[in-house]
Amino acid sequence: MTIFQLECYYALAQSLNFTQTASQQYITQPALSRSISSLEKELGVPLFLPKGRNIVLTEYGKYLQEKLRPILTVLD
Repeated sequence: MTIFQLECYYALAQSLNFTQTASQQYITQPALSRSISSLEKELGVPLFLPKGRNIVLTEYGKYLQEKLRPILTVLD
């Protein structure tokens, strides 16, 4: 797990939009998808679920988002 992965996750959790988040992070959408997939695999839980053409946070995703906010603020 890297800080970059956590920053990507947090940005995606805020926007719930892969294209927008990839642009904000200055990476491609496939790179963002790989980063999130790798993070989910490492944690062993899904952080997002597809809902039609959109995504939503899982309970694990909501928990991680809440816990990351102060950590990423300090790192920034």
